[in-house]
Amino acid sequence: MGNFRRITLDNGVVRAVFLPELGGKMISLVRRASRGEFLLPPVREYRRATYGAAFEEFDTSGFDECLPTVAECQFLVRPTREQRLRDHGEVWSSPWEYEIAGEELFLFRAWHLFALHLSQEITLAGQRPCHRLRNTEPRRQ
Repeated sequence: MGNFRRITLDNGVVRAVFLPELGGKMISLVRRASRGEFLLPPVREYRRATYGAAFEEFDTSGFDECLPTVAECQFLVRPTREQRLRDHGEVWSSPWEYEIAGEELFLFRAWHLFALHLSQEITLAGQRPCHRLRNTEPRRQ
């Protein structure tokens, strides 16, 4: 299903698989003892979206970031300008850069519309993935 870099985290209890090039999408979450998959399998071929693409035109399985919104809406960017935000927001449709440090996955990227630099720290703790999302943009003086 596509020729994308897959990153697997496995702590012996659970295994999670991510596609950084597809917005950091989690495509699998398995409990090792039962071999039970918690996420729906792909219904379409994985393919890279372009910024502003409609989420429903791509594979909707797995787990995608929905930031800053889940549903399509208007957002006031400046007092005089509104911006239409697509379903599932912005970050699902852009590749994330990544680093792997031990058993942690770090994903990071800058947003187009907002002055934010996001980073995600993903680790496996016991039976579940732990996910921390933060703005790493330096504060303006």
